[in-house]
Amino acid sequence: MTQAVGSTTLNFSKPLRIHLLGIGGAGMSAIAIVLDGLGHQVSGSDAMSSPVLDTLREAGIAVRVGHSNELVDSVDLVGSSTAIPPTNPELLAYQASGVPCVGRFELLSAIGERADVLSLSGTHGKTTTSALLTLMLQGTGEQPNCIVGAKVAGLGTGALWTGGTWLVLEADESDSTFLAPRRRGAVVTNLEPDHLDHHGSFEALRSSFVRFVNETEGPVLVCHDDEGARGLIGECPNALTYGFAGTDL
Repeated sequence: MTQAVGSTTLNFSKPLRIHLLGIGGAGMSAIAIVLDGLGHQVSGSDAMSSPVLDTLREAGIAVRVGHSNELVDSVDLVGSSTAIPPTNPELLAYQASGVPCVGRFELLSAIGERADVLSLSGTHGKTTTSALLTLMLQGTGEQPNCIVGAKVAGLGTGALWTGGTWLVLEADESDSTFLAPRRRGAVVTNLEPDHLDHHGSFEALRSSFVRFVNETEGPVLVCHDDEGARGLIGECPNALTYGFAGTDL
């Protein structure tokens, strides 16, 4: 399957040489692990050294510290973190060279075409809930893929590509990338004012969540105990509620 991004079409069904800028961040390091699991040749750079880079190196992913205009040879695609400014010298050099450059939104969209995505979002509790769902699926005999924002006890990692049917995705609302992949199901744990530096207002953030729940193709589990999340129920025909009392589940 392919994912169209402006004039760039991402096709992750065949191996690519992919270089990631800001690879040391939680989101991009997880994407690196998954892309490696999909069979791509992955490399990356980050502004500073960290234990995350050591973990990536142990996984066989070539990483370097610092951003410069010295390009990695034969790169098919460059992905950049939202933390990478448009003035970044490495990004500018790849753009000038004609290599397609995309963001995390586009990478997640294309990865999501390779499995059935279960997205979990909310102001709090995303990581824990994503980890629990991954382990629950494993307990039923499934082999879920996952992108979780922390190391999952029992897995030894927060990012895993098994080739299984499901992709459990901790969906980040901070920069609207939670809208990226096509979703077969979703969970909203809660909704409170947060990341207003990006969204501008709570109303705009809430509108993003309305899109998130309504563009999900399957059931959406919404926490009835949280006032903000509960307010989404009437705007989502696929909503099922969970909580301590008076809910669907």
